[in-house]
Amino acid sequence: MIDAQAQLLQEMVPDGATIDFTEVADRFHRDAVRTTERNAHVLSSLADRYRLGIVSNFTGNLSCCLAELGLTNYFQTVSDSGVLGTSKPDPGIFQTTLAALDVEPGAAWIVGDNLDADIRPARTLGLCTCWLTEPECETPNDCAPDARIASLTELPEVVCTA
Repeated sequence: MIDAQAQLLQEMVPDGATIDFTEVADRFHRDAVRTTERNAHVLSSLADRYRLGIVSNFTGNLSCCLAELGLTNYFQTVSDSGVLGTSKPDPGIFQTTLAALDVEPGAAWIVGDNLDADIRPARTLGLCTCWLTEPECETPNDCAPDARIASLTELPEVVCTA
């Protein structure tokens, strides 16, 4: 999939530009695998205590990507916008995930890296929110999350103390 996306990007680059898209794809894949390996123990620990789901604006192949990375077993449900036909920030995709997990919004957390697509709509529905972002990013006054982390490795401390 990464190679296919790199090929699509290569076709968009103006003539004369010299970019090794094979190296770009390889580097992206290495980084994704390294991040996955770092976070797998966090997901495993959380999955032992909580029902986990994914709400993602994706292209219809998220389940395949999770399987390739060995992450499928951590999640009880996957809401891929490309499959469902609705995307964040539409509340419907969040409600579909909550229903699949059989959990009320007030008892659920969302971890998201996008204030407008993740945090705002989840707050509107009554979910607890955790913003995954760089420490230097300022939090807007009109959309303060319940928690904030710079790395997924910080998440267990947030949800376990809430």
